[in-house]
Amino acid sequence: MIGQRHREKKAAVLDVWRRYSAFRGLTDDGVDPAFLELRAKALEDGKYVLAIVGETKAGKSTFINALLGERILPTDILQSSSAIVEIFKSEKKYVEVRYADGHVERVEDDLNTPDVDKAFEYLRRIGSIQDRFRKIPATLIDAYIVDGRIKPDSPLPIAELESASKLPLKGKEGLLEEYVRARTLDQIPVEITFGFPLKYAFDELRLVDSPGVNALGGVQDRTFAYLHNANAVLFVRSMDGSVENSAFREFITHVIPNRTKHALFLVLSKSGTKSKIEIDEKLGEARSLFSQEFDSERILHADSMFKIMSEEILRFATVGDLEAHYDERRVY
Repeated sequence: MIGQRHREKKAAVLDVWRRYSAFRGLTDDGVDPAFLELRAKALEDGKYVLAIVGETKAGKSTFINALLGERILPTDILQSSSAIVEIFKSEKKYVEVRYADGHVERVEDDLNTPDVDKAFEYLRRIGSIQDRFRKIPATLIDAYIVDGRIKPDSPLPIAELESASKLPLKGKEGLLEEYVRARTLDQIPVEITFGFPLKYAFDELRLVDSPGVNALGGVQDRTFAYLHNANAVLFVRSMDGSVENSAFREFITHVIPNRTKHALFLVLSKSGTKSKIEIDEKLGEARSLFSQEFDSERILHADSMFKIMSEEILRFATVGDLEAHYDERRVY
């Protein structure tokens, strides 16, 4: 149903664009024609880009899994990666990764062996990080290595890393050097495309998962390009803690283009454990804080784990069946 409505709306919008473009000619009417042409081309290419951004550990991967109704992304893993992940509907399930040195690796799943998920495990492997490195800005360091700001045998810009990441790094020089020594361009993923035989009929949807903004200490150029071209942007932020003390304020002030704000949504996640009073208070606080930036009706709340759990309850006939399913998952 959503896919059909989108196709009808797309045809109508492209018709209006062609008529407007022909009528406008070279007249300066205050509208940016380059931006409109970019959006029209995206429509003609058959893509509807939905970008998911937010802080690390806000539940972005779980949110995406719940949104698509599939266990696609490993949770609590890819927040450690500086890569863009683009998910789309395809006949075969595969993951393709472009690394910073330019080489590409592709892993395909054999649908005849559903108990072996090669693509999922490959994502888990390339996105994982050793526990001892979790207290340093690993994602930001990867970005600096890719951009050439950190080079082999050169002093580390520790003060700059500390300022950008807002993490205390004094006394961690040895750990930083150890991490940098082990990271080479052929190990750092920068773009990940994930084809998946999704069940929905919205074939044009391209869902883009970006690195956690506070892990980067800023948004990289390629992330910004995705935001610039996105049809809609969902910023996922945990309902735990103060709404004001988050990366969302910096995001809407310095990162997202003004002309993209009309398509911006703030999703307060992990609301399932909150009372109705707490949820209403958080929504009211957020709508008051950001009322000048965009429409307060685009501030929502969700709980992805509850969505996934409810679907599993409906999927399995008995508690025993559900327990057996999780026993199999644990063994795997």
